[in-house]
Amino acid sequence: MCRATSTQPSLLGAWLARRSRFHHDWLNNRFRPFLHARRELLEECELRGTALGNPLAGQLREWEAQLPEAAAFLGDADDALSPAQLLDSEPFSCVAEPLRQWMRETVAALHRERTDLARLVELAVAALYEADRQYHVVSARVLAPAASGGAPATSSLIEAVKDLSHAISALPHQIEII
Repeated sequence: MCRATSTQPSLLGAWLARRSRFHHDWLNNRFRPFLHARRELLEECELRGTALGNPLAGQLREWEAQLPEAAAFLGDADDALSPAQLLDSEPFSCVAEPLRQWMRETVAALHRERTDLARLVELAVAALYEADRQYHVVSARVLAPAASGGAPATSSLIEAVKDLSHAISALPHQIEII
């Protein structure tokens, strides 16, 4: 009897946990509600050119701490959602490593060609960077304001974060067999 070659948790399981921590636990249950609840205050700070006080400033700055993990888990989506990783479990783990490596590469290439995962990840990454761009506009106006910044950008940040959430939600939750 052959045994699985990997003793680590599956790439998919680890990726789903990271996705859940960012998307569900933080983005949808902490950051979006914060933005909605403090929208008027953020817009007022933007218009008047006044600094957002603590601890609200700390809540807004959480974006900066979360951004690298979001970028990393989106970057890992292709490997985590590829059926190529299944070749490390039975019965494929019995196959000689050189052949299994060729099979991994072939399955990964077919998966990329036959699914729209790359497009979905690209959309999610674009949404992430648009939300980051909007965050920087708002944070420059409310964390260290020099003067009033014109029309408030808080609504644009809220919309960009919503779009990011929708883009992440569109990503598969399981390995799609081609």
